[in-house]
Amino acid sequence: MTVIGEEAREVYLTFTLTQEEKAKIKLVLKKFAEYCQPRKSVPFERYCCNLRMQRPDESYEHYKTALRKLAEGCQFDTINPNETLGDLLIFGIVDIKVKERLLRESNLRLAKTDEICLAAESTFAQMKIVKDTSETNVNAMKKLGIIVENVFKANNVKIVVTNM
Repeated sequence: MTVIGEEAREVYLTFTLTQEEKAKIKLVLKKFAEYCQPRKSVPFERYCCNLRMQRPDESYEHYKTALRKLAEGCQFDTINPNETLGDLLIFGIVDIKVKERLLRESNLRLAKTDEICLAAESTFAQMKIVKDTSETNVNAMKKLGIIVENVFKANNVKIVVTNM
């Protein structure tokens, strides 16, 4: 542990390991790997893999190797129709905030995708009503303010507002 540097030592000290576990270098390296590697999103891995096209100057073998490497994190060997549908929904949805929310989920299932998307759709509809109601109220208040102002002007009433 003396050659890993100060930053790595600080990270090492955050690991919750017993003395026995600290003596096992493979376990310590695994902890460092978990810390350093970003959390993967299988749907995003599949998305990237599905987008990858052969470049005009790329040989078939090179393209195939690149696809094979991308496919390693896609779990294609265990995918089922619901997962495929979930992937298509995630990347086909127009609302970028909902898409971001879905990508943040780990182990996203179709039922959770449905829950998030339906809640977002419902919230959007409710916010539209709130916004329309607010605009209507503001416009009504402005109109009322003009009417009250005109009444005061017509009756030569002067209102003085003072701060207390």
